[in-house]
Amino acid sequence: MPHRAWAAPASEIRIGNTNACSDPASASSVLGKLPAYFRKVNERDGINGRKIVYFGYGDACSPPKTVSDRVSPS
Repeated sequence: MPHRAWAAPASEIRIGNTNACSDPASASSVLGKLPAYFRKVNERDGINGRKIVYFGYGDACSPPKTVSDRVSPS
């Protein structure tokens, strides 16, 4: 499986995640709370002055969708 890395500017930290966002498994996910946490960290000047940019993708528990999100984020 191909993997691509996207360089982040020195002013930010990029974190990505693929998760079941639209099916019954999503109800128990802690990952849905991450955007609020990252906003809180960013309001306090981020991590060593670098802001967190979070990319969350919903794959509906579909492996082909997971792969497409991984190799071509938008």
